[in-house]
Amino acid sequence: MARASYHHGRLRETLVAHGVLLLAQKGIEGLSLRTLARKAGVSPAAPYRHFKNAQALAEAIAAEGFTRLRSTMLATMADPLLAGRTPLERIGMGYLSFAQRHPDHFQLMFSGRVCPDPGQPESALHQAGQAAFQALTDTIVEAQRQGLVAADVSPAELAVVSWSFIHGFATLLLAGFLDPQELNPGLSQAELADACQKLIRRGWGQKSTPKPRRR
Repeated sequence: MARASYHHGRLRETLVAHGVLLLAQKGIEGLSLRTLARKAGVSPAAPYRHFKNAQALAEAIAAEGFTRLRSTMLATMADPLLAGRTPLERIGMGYLSFAQRHPDHFQLMFSGRVCPDPGQPESALHQAGQAAFQALTDTIVEAQRQGLVAADVSPAELAVVSWSFIHGFATLLLAGFLDPQELNPGLSQAELADACQKLIRRGWGQKSTPKPRRR
């Protein structure tokens, strides 16, 4: 069955799918083309027709992860149940949802072992990463058009700030360093992320009169 799917051009997809499972079990160090060939039921040499080494396979898995990330963020943006949230809050919730649902992809994508190379703009990894980031930038541009974000703010710079916050939040959460229950019993992870985003917006967006210094 697996050999037949290879001859029909589906071996690459099969290897990526098995690679995701192997990644979850053994981490990036456990990715092995020979192991994946055995799981796919093909010869040890067959995977090398699609990936020159395990690093290339890891990059393909990461590219798939960025594609899933973009899809998850856009789906969250379109969720009618979240219509009362701001665009940045909705897309942030999509990012957090992806990290929680696909922790192995998430950790690989930002492990430093696989990085989109600006010098190879045609690569699948670079294009998938850029497309995911562009979804965030486009959201900010649309929010500016609606008057929800100041017009003089750089969309790219705000995208970096927003990405840094939600990525750090998701990373701390997955690593076990952040427990919403310790901060506020009864608060869910999504609710804490939402509260933090609102706090940042309120803290940075309001002006206050400096308190007079005591002499």
